[in-house]
Amino acid sequence: MFGPKPPKRFKYDPEWFGKPKGTQTDWGAYPSEDSLMPDYKSAKWAVEKLNENHEKPFFLAVGFVRPHVPWYVPQKWFDKFPIEDIHTPPYLPDDFDDIPTYC
Repeated sequence: MFGPKPPKRFKYDPEWFGKPKGTQTDWGAYPSEDSLMPDYKSAKWAVEKLNENHEKPFFLAVGFVRPHVPWYVPQKWFDKFPIEDIHTPPYLPDDFDDIPTYC
């Protein structure tokens, strides 16, 4: 598991669009603090390992989950970018007509 999950989806239910239930597409303010995010925990662990004394050279690889779905972040990150200030680029109304169905 990639960290805590809210009790239910906030903004997206794949059944609304006839999509498979396996999609992780969703977004919302969750959890309440950065320290509860899996990437925060991974980074903190990596910093601790890097700060240890090592007798030999070593390799450390650390993977991060974000910015991938689901887009759950504490509210403060949504507050930095008010929705009324976000402008999406123009698109053609039939732009999705030639995309194959999602499997």
